[in-house]
Amino acid sequence: MKFSISIPIFLVILSNFQVLSASDTSVLGIKDDLGTWEKHETKLSSARSNLAAASAGDYAIFAGGIDSNGEKSDIVDMFNFKDSSIRNVSLSESRSDIGSGTFHKGRYAIFAGGKKKDNELSSVVDIYDSLTDKWKVLHMKQPRSNPLVLDIGKKLVIFGGVLSSPPFISNVIDYFDEDLNQTDGTQDAFPYPIHGIGAGNDVLNNGVILGGYMNIEPESNVPNFTPNNQTLFYTGDYDSDTIGLKTMQTMSHAKFGMTGALSLDIFIFGGGFTQSTQDGSIVESDEVYGYNTRRHDYANINLKLSEPRSYIYSGGIQRFVLFWGGGSSKSLDVFNSVNQKMEPTQQKLFLSVAREYAASTVLKECMFFVAGGYNAENCEITDTIEYIKVC
Repeated sequence: MKFSISIPIFLVILSNFQVLSASDTSVLGIKDDLGTWEKHETKLSSARSNLAAASAGDYAIFAGGIDSNGEKSDIVDMFNFKDSSIRNVSLSESRSDIGSGTFHKGRYAIFAGGKKKDNELSSVVDIYDSLTDKWKVLHMKQPRSNPLVLDIGKKLVIFGGVLSSPPFISNVIDYFDEDLNQTDGTQDAFPYPIHGIGAGNDVLNNGVILGGYMNIEPESNVPNFTPNNQTLFYTGDYDSDTIGLKTMQTMSHAKFGMTGALSLDIFIFGGGFTQSTQDGSIVESDEVYGYNTRRHDYANINLKLSEPRSYIYSGGIQRFVLFWGGGSSKSLDVFNSVNQKMEPTQQKLFLSVAREYAASTVLKECMFFVAGGYNAENCEITDTIEYIKVC
């Protein structure tokens, strides 16, 4: 298999990225002083890596993954906001590397696709409805792992994902309406399949996808993955179900392995890998950027994380975007969208366990979770859930 860079595409696990609903607000007040924020720990029912996370209603939900025996899991742990209890249910099929997100003003938690086996992909979409406390099963048009799940208001978008055969990155897009009816609308806005990061803005009925990888030889049996600097933008119509997808201003330079979250209409993203302008090598980044979903352009934000790192666990809680861990890091960096500055570091909020291939989600604009994954120090799969409470 041919690569334009030294790190393979299959290390790109987007389950650590949680798309946040712009209208999913809570009556609970956020504490302005990070020194008053609290960090807590609890446990999954079993240790798992490559799991997915999403929130709906009163629940932060952690689904599927790979267990300590290397088997795909169907276990679902549901953390209750009201009493911190955890109940267990099962996915419709065991799988890992699932795309996840929240839809319809926090009503639905979406778990799309994944790997049933290392060489067998899933088309299943398991959906938890917090209004009825029931699960529903739908199907994507194409089986794939790690699709990007976006809430753009009237539409749920399940974008792309990873394939095990050409073109290796999917260019299929599935759309569902607010009643979870599948609608037409697959579009190829860019000639090469893209596997990036993104966020939906359900208030403005739009969304952005950027960075990551693209395969510039999609018809070849030997893929040619290269970092992506393209920007795709979804636009919706308030008075109809019509949506459009188009290319926008490119990023200043191609990046992959970054993560981010939406805050006050700006998609804040940071970290990842980029290509050195000096010798062309791949280096980790500490840069923080923003894309303004209201103005449809890149925001004038040039800040830095406390240390370079990649595949960070990120979440947006109203005006704050949290960047927690990433690889062997335990650090927490917090961006404030009001003053567009990084908040002072609070070491008491650092992760206890540095981890890879974990999952993260935000619950009720109050709690930010990181669950499971590989312990970066001993390479064992962990059952630890760590969460920060900001309200």
